[in-house]
Order: sequence, then structure tokens, then C-alpha cells
Amino acid sequence: MRRPPTVPTGGAAALVAVAALTLAGCATGPSTPSGTMAGSGASAAPSDLADRVAAQARALSGVSHARVERPASGPARVVVVNDATRGAQGTAELVGALVSAAEQRPAPGRTASPASNTGMPEIWVAPTTPAGAEVRVLAWSPGGATPTTGPAGVPLASAAMRAAYRLALTPGVVRVSADGDGPVEVQVARATDLGPVADVARAGGMPVERVTVRGGGPSLAVADAPPRPTVDDGASWAADADAPACRAGDLYLGLVGEDAGLGHRALVVGATNTSDAPCALDGYPAVGFATLTHRDLAVHVAHGSSYMASDGGARRVVVPPRGRALAVVSWDASSTAPDATGHVPATTAEVRLAVGPGAATTTRPVTSIAPVAGPVGDPPTDLDVLAGGRVTVTAWAPGTSSFG
Repeated sequence: MRRPPTVPTGGAAALVAVAALTLAGCATGPSTPSGTMAGSGASAAPSDLADRVAAQARALSGVSHARVERPASGPARVVVVNDATRGAQGTAELVGALVSAAEQRPAPGRTASPASNTGMPEIWVAPTTPAGAEVRVLAWSPGGATPTTGPAGVPLASAAMRAAYRLALTPGVVRVSADGDGPVEVQVARATDLGPVADVARAGGMPVERVTVRGGGPSLAVADAPPRPTVDDGASWAADADAPACRAGDLYLGLVGEDAGLGHRALVVGATNTSDAPCALDGYPAVGFATLTHRDLAVHVAHGSSYMASDGGARRVVVPPRGRALAVVSWDASSTAPDATGHVPATTAEVRLAVGPGAATTTRPVTSIAPVAGPVGDPPTDLDVLAGGRVTVTAWAPGTSSFG
């Protein structure tokens, strides 16, 4: 069950058209350099092209800022700043629009060269979050490999970009950097963040080798992060009256998937039996919600059925070894747009899970949901469960159950 990836309004083709019109106009961007007459049809100087690309980026929906950096060597850099919730794929399409439009301008002294990269700047993206993580990733380089494209020539986000946007919305992450020449570098605030963030990187198949604590603290190799338990979909769910109640050490609690439809949302949670013997669950899981900065959100939790899931009621469920019990958390979609004062409500970035009230709690980032296979599918980055909201939770049920 998956929500469709974020796609800019109007699609990439519309962005390309808008970008081309704006970049071609002499009224946009800084004044033309001496020797180039505005409106004469002569091309912009290479040093001016970066400014024009930045100006067009600032005019696009979803971009909060774009700046030009000019290193001592190499091409200029246009750094595009946008909200991390836009997603890697939506941003890749935006970058593709900027590149396609800018490449229509021929290099100085040439009449036409649509495919020429002469004078083109590198384009970097810097997604921002409420936690203020420092995120910076190379999205396009004039000397780099040709980007992978999807249907209708839409550019696809690179693995580094997908990692950067997911990690930007993972609690504990303070820095993400990727220059295209090596693995994505990730830093976290505290040693307790190492395990959860390495787990997100491993589950997402990210090009991350190691997660490090900011300031030269300890680190954890992603390959050394504890693997998630294997689920046996063919396990026999027998009604064993002698099975003891599941203990905290018997279960792996995690976020399994999510879904959306007609203004409703659902999050599936799972409890996998990692012991060698059956154990029993009875009743409803306990759930709580927190922001990207670990701040708890006051959310009302009710038990029962909803538009997204039918509840079979509290019952004793015996979970076999490597079997996984499931429950569904449902809610109505909420607006995350700024209010009249400009305040943006905090969304859920991590979920607190327990097998029942009073049991030990496990916290999982929303980004820990395994991503959809393929280059386009981005996993969810946040949930529009807000403070003051209401969610409905079903009882634990065998993993073979249908919640339709």
C-alpha cells in the first residue's frame, strides 16, 4: 500500500516550458554584460548563465531560495533550496526543467547548440526541514553522466538525492552531504541516533557506508546495523492455548506500510515474533506520535474500524516464530499548509509503538518504512497526523488478515 510519489503541479513538461520562456527573456535576471545587447538575440555570457538559472529557480513553485556560488576552480554552482517534503523525485523534475531550459541558449560565438554544456553551472539541492539539518547534494553537473529518465523523458532522482531527501526528514540527522563522487556522508546529533538512522539507510538501500556523530564522535557502519527479522508469510497460525504472552524481547515492532484514499490515511504497524516459540498478543497496540525534533504530539487515539480498515475486535492472537501480527492506524487527511499567521503545523516524523498500554515502547522513524522498489518510488517522509488530531487503531490480527 503506497501513496503516489510527489510530482510538481503541471508536470515536468510545464516546468520546462515556463523555464524556457523566462530564461529567454532579457527582463529576467541580472543586466546583460557589456558587449551583449539586450534583445539582440546574442547569447548570455557563461558567467551570466548561472545567475539566470538561479533567478529562474527562485521563480518556480516550491523553491524558497537559490543562490550562486563561484569556486576558485570548476563551474559555478547554483544551490536550490526547497522544502524536503517536496521529495527527491519532484525536485529531480524541477532540476531537469532548469537544465533543459538553460541548454537552449547557445554558447558565446555559436549560432545554436541545444545540447551544449558550455558555461552551464552545477546544480545542487539543499532541502530544508524544521530541524535545521544541513543537507547538500549535487543534483546535476555539466561534466557528469547523463541522468536516468523515466516515462516521457522525465528525469529520475539519483540514489544520492533520494537518500538526501529521506534522511533530511529522519529524526536525529544533522548533516547530509553528497558530491557525486563517493558515498553519501551522514552525521547525527547523538550516539543514540546512530542505530535508527543506519537502519533507515540500510532498509532504503542508500549509498551510505557509515553514520557518524557530529563533532568527531562515535560512528556505525551501515553494514553493521542489526538486520530486520525475516518474516515467514507461510507460518502456521495455530490457536495454541499454552502459548505464553509475548514479552518485549520476543517481538520486533516496526512500520510496515502506508496507504491513502479519498481524504483518508492509513499506517500499518507490525509485530514480528523473533523468538523460537509461539507467543500471544491480546488487544490493541499503543501508539504515539512525535515530530522531527522528537517533540511529542497530543493525538487522541480510539479503537475500532475506520474508512481504511475493519477492526475484528480484541482477541488472543498467537504469533508463530517469524510470524508477524498487524494493526492499522487510520486518520483523516489534515492540512499542513501555513495558517493566516504563517505558522506551519508540525507533522509526525516518528511513531512510538508498544504491544499494549504500559508495555515497553519502541520509536521508529516514518522513513523506516521500506521504500517501493524502483527508481521513482520514494517512501513516505512524514505523516499528516497533527497535534489535536484523532487516529483510530485496529486490534492485533494475524499477518494473513485482510483489513479491507
